[in-house]
Amino acid sequence: GWERLGEWARGMSGEDIEARLRRIQQIGALGFTAEDMENKRYRFSQKEKEMVKKAIDNWVEGSGLQEEEARKKLFSRENKVGKSGVWNSIAAWVPGRPADSVYRHALRLYAGNKRGRWKKGEEQELRELVEKYGPDWKSISKELNRGRMQCRDKWRILRKDVFKRRVGKWGKDEDKLLVKALKYEVKDRSKLGNQQSNLPWTAVSEHVPSRTRDQCRTRWYNTLQYAWVNKQIRKKKKKNPNLTIDPMWTSNWIPKDDELLLKAILDSGAEEADEIEFGRLLKTQGFHRCKMRWRQLYRRIPDSKKEEEFEDNVQWMLDNLVELQTDDEEESSSDDSD
Repeated sequence: GWERLGEWARGMSGEDIEARLRRIQQIGALGFTAEDMENKRYRFSQKEKEMVKKAIDNWVEGSGLQEEEARKKLFSRENKVGKSGVWNSIAAWVPGRPADSVYRHALRLYAGNKRGRWKKGEEQELRELVEKYGPDWKSISKELNRGRMQCRDKWRILRKDVFKRRVGKWGKDEDKLLVKALKYEVKDRSKLGNQQSNLPWTAVSEHVPSRTRDQCRTRWYNTLQYAWVNKQIRKKKKKNPNLTIDPMWTSNWIPKDDELLLKAILDSGAEEADEIEFGRLLKTQGFHRCKMRWRQLYRRIPDSKKEEEFEDNVQWMLDNLVELQTDDEEESSSDDSD
């Protein structure tokens, strides 16, 4: 027995051993074994549930607030575990249980949300609410009377079963979902108007089940971002008619820009495509439009030519630009699905 105790306590201080033994004693008094405690598999006993309820009732009574208002405050963000000591004091009533465990258990007791299997009617209602609210799980959970994480996780399962990734042109419903997702995931709205912001595309794409991460990013930077920024510009112009506007947001790409782009790349001194600084090439066009257009033109070069020096490739593109531009109509629809 002492050998086993020595292995169990190896590397622990005297205080650690004492604290751990005390906790095992507390757990045993509640009807759980040391093995249960180590594996954290034991559920709240009826006695513990009563302790939690009593601790919460005492807190509500001492808060000086009406019961409904007090409970709402108790489960508010300001009193979340780690932000205040409220749940530590409540957990002190339940020996052997950490504050976050007591908090999660109390949330299940008092939140009043449904649990268990989803009915088909609920699944359809969830689809309709996602269409209505986008990824606003707080609003969706209120209407379904399900927890936020329940709704989010169920939606992830449903979209895998129902949706297949699409290619080609985007639909208006997809554009709306993408914009909603960006507004939800990106709290700093100024980043939406920056062509080189590091946006959370993986998280955003989770809300647009029919499209991939790269498709969402390409659609935003090449098309929707311009519409979004111009909408912001119109609002600002109403307040300040003399507002100076960056021409990159109001300029469309024209054939002449192809020539200017290629000449700017030659003048930049870049020796490889990886060295091109697309954000500095044209004052009237943004980073992503320049980068996308470069890729479109470059992939039209014959493979035999690509073996030559980078500068020779760019010069060849300039000399044969009219021929390269004839493929524009064919490729315009495929770029949105990259």
